[in-house]
Amino acid sequence: MTDKAKQMRPLVTVGAVILNDKKEVLMIASKKHFGKYALPAGHVEYGERLEDAVRREVQEETGLSIKGVTLLRVAESIKSDDYVDNTKHFVSINFIGYTNDDTVVLDESEASSYKWMLPSEILKLEIDILTRGSIEEMVKREV
Repeated sequence: MTDKAKQMRPLVTVGAVILNDKKEVLMIASKKHFGKYALPAGHVEYGERLEDAVRREVQEETGLSIKGVTLLRVAESIKSDDYVDNTKHFVSINFIGYTNDDTVVLDESEASSYKWMLPSEILKLEIDILTRGSIEEMVKREV
């Protein structure tokens, strides 16, 4: 193993499929994804529980609080062209969460816009592999 390989480690991230009362999912036009729609997501901080991390990321990126947080799926993305920085290895732990509040306040450093969409609409979009897998899993489970 090279010295560079020893220094590089996968990055642990969390993402959220956020559902409103109409069973629509919040999608954000993510700057990390070339402006394409994606799930709110981000890195887990050292010492942070996964569920706390996803709640924090959702709050930071959207201004929303979520409840009923449950694990949806674990997946990975290695050096994917879906991301502006395609040199990284992500281990992504995605959750489902619910909100009664449709008032989104975006962190404009993370995303330029948002939409509440039905899962069937989302799957017609050009979206990254981690987002697609999470939406497909949600549909399969009939959430």
